[in-house]
Amino acid sequence: MPTSTLTIPSSSQVSSVLNDIIDLTQGQTISATCTAQATNSWAGTSFVFTLVNCSVSPSSRTNGQTWTITPSTYGNPYSCQAVLSNGTSTKTFTIRGSSVSNNPPDRYGMQILDSSSNIILDTDYRVARFAGFLSGTVTYPTATTISVTGLTNDGTWGYNSGDADSWTIKTTLNSGSITITPLSSGTHTYKVHIFRD
Repeated sequence: MPTSTLTIPSSSQVSSVLNDIIDLTQGQTISATCTAQATNSWAGTSFVFTLVNCSVSPSSRTNGQTWTITPSTYGNPYSCQAVLSNGTSTKTFTIRGSSVSNNPPDRYGMQILDSSSNIILDTDYRVARFAGFLSGTVTYPTATTISVTGLTNDGTWGYNSGDADSWTIKTTLNSGSITITPLSSGTHTYKVHIFRD
């Protein structure tokens, strides 16, 4: 468990501020001890806390006591500010940092599979948008290649063949183009919707 010990020992430090930065990983807490000078004017004085994304225990909050600081959610910054005042002066102790979660956030996106369960569009952590529409005819056995600006075959682009002749043609994503290949004799119509993340 990380520790933080902040002490303001000198009575000449009338108004003082001490800071400590401790970054945490999920499951870690901090053992913190904050002490203003040990004179009678501070004895039994309670801290007033301002907490951001954390909690402090135990509930008693007197000068020199040790607390446990626990982030409320890991993956977000936390801050614990403890202010001690005796009516004449104020002492401020701040312990803050980032915290890292062992569990990534929920994943949103979309995958489109072909009839053989191959992924033809993978937008994990992303959302697809319509990028274009191609249509025309192709005659067996000659394939046609159509330029598509920015197209890459990296799983972030995809297509949907949406016509009755789609089973008679093969669509292939290339870098910067799409190739339409007829699979049987005759002339075939193609209609291809293009998507990207």
